[in-house]
Amino acid sequence: MKKLFLAALALTVFSCGGDTTTTNIPNTTTSVSVTPGKATLQAGQTLQLTALATSSSGTVGDIAAAWSSSDAAILSVNQSGLATAQAISTVVPAQTSQLTATFNGVTSPPITITVVPKTGTVQEFPVGAATFGIIAGPDGRMTFSLPMANQIGKLDPATGAITFLNVPTANAAPTFFTIGPNGNVWFTEADGNQLAQINPDGSITEMGGLAPLAHPYGICLGPDGNVWFTEQLAHKIGRMTPGGAVTEFNLTVGSLPFNICAGPDGNLWFTENAASQIGRITPAGDITEFPLTPGSAPDEICLGPDGNLWFAELDGDKIGRMTPAGVLTEFPVTPGTGPGGICVGPDGNLWFTELKASQIGRITPQGAVTEFPAAGNPAGIATGPDGFVWFAETTGGKVGVIVP
Repeated sequence: MKKLFLAALALTVFSCGGDTTTTNIPNTTTSVSVTPGKATLQAGQTLQLTALATSSSGTVGDIAAAWSSSDAAILSVNQSGLATAQAISTVVPAQTSQLTATFNGVTSPPITITVVPKTGTVQEFPVGAATFGIIAGPDGRMTFSLPMANQIGKLDPATGAITFLNVPTANAAPTFFTIGPNGNVWFTEADGNQLAQINPDGSITEMGGLAPLAHPYGICLGPDGNVWFTEQLAHKIGRMTPGGAVTEFNLTVGSLPFNICAGPDGNLWFTENAASQIGRITPAGDITEFPLTPGSAPDEICLGPDGNLWFAELDGDKIGRMTPAGVLTEFPVTPGTGPGGICVGPDGNLWFTELKASQIGRITPQGAVTEFPAAGNPAGIATGPDGFVWFAETTGGKVGVIVP
């Protein structure tokens, strides 16, 4: 077989007997490329790059190239092609450096390496008022509620650019979100006593028909294609069809249903904050309740990557896990921290807010907990399209993002 060592521009021929001869031949390098073509590194991580050259005869081989970085403060690279991500503090916009390899006067097309801070690094974005719920919207932006300002905010994770939408009904207090059956973002108006959706053109359509003073709060898309929500003060679970028809199902008075999510079993699961229970409702409206530790005050709930229901216990200072069969396991966090929001992270773990301690927590499906300092008494939390975890701050008028 024949192998061209392009660094020396020599042809080495291997015989069957193991003898080799090397003959220098005239040859030129026609192109240089780099692998991998792109990558994302956390600060302090390294990546071995490989430069490949193609000769005029079409042979491709590894080369000892001269490397160059467009911004060594973000990413440095030595002449053996080992790239090292430098320490940075900002998450958005992304910090990037372009690398090239040069050999025999031919330079490769630039490759882009994105550098992010270490796990747990937090960046905040001022939005002018307290925020509460947050979700990744279909337009690639983080959509968040500003209840006291009666607005919906949108933040571009790539640039940090922020825009605002005014809710039509005065003092409606927009709260939590879901992606509806039509692909729009739907949300509850706790004080407006109605649901609403954001149309692709940015206009807002409001939909009523709820019980008086229902105070809708948590919301999710059900497996039946309807939108399900909790009515805190009416002590009901509501169901709204895509056309706006409402059906309500009674709970025990005083249970205070908080949040709701679709389960793995085709049912809807919800938290009862005052009753310290987890509820399950079938699409037909049959309700089963499962008791928790008294005084736990469960808040947000989500379907975990393990097929179980995970929820935050605001007063119990625990993260709870319940199987679809109702088997409960509770994992303690630092006392007094007040877990509130919870979501599935991009890393396969559960991420949660600690409302009382201004921290963000991470729990593995096996129950190992890590807590990171944040700010602003965070409430809602959601994974963004950028692979970071975003959260709403109830004090300080900001939205935050944390590197998972």
